[in-house]
Amino acid sequence: MKPFSNIHEILLLTTTSFSHRQLCEKNDGDMQTHLTINEKLKTACWNGLLEEMLPEVLQSHNSEKYFLWEVETRDSFLKIKLAAYPVRLDKYHSLDPYVFSKMRHMN
Repeated sequence: MKPFSNIHEILLLTTTSFSHRQLCEKNDGDMQTHLTINEKLKTACWNGLLEEMLPEVLQSHNSEKYFLWEVETRDSFLKIKLAAYPVRLDKYHSLDPYVFSKMRHMN
């Protein structure tokens, strides 16, 4: 029997005021002024922004520790995948609108 783990999928919209706020770098030596807003937000997610900005989303009800496994850049959002260990996300249950529209049965 396969072990069961919850997967957190977060869509962080990049066209909102939340994503356009000024981000502080952890290291002053990093010169990332040439990066776009989406790239800066993606880097901030890898550097721990999610735990600081969205602590209630990342709280586990079963004391399971979640790790950031994937951050995908899309046209207007970042798709973030968190899980206890690397698992494959079921496309049928995905929040990604590109996947959702393909999985929907049309008449």
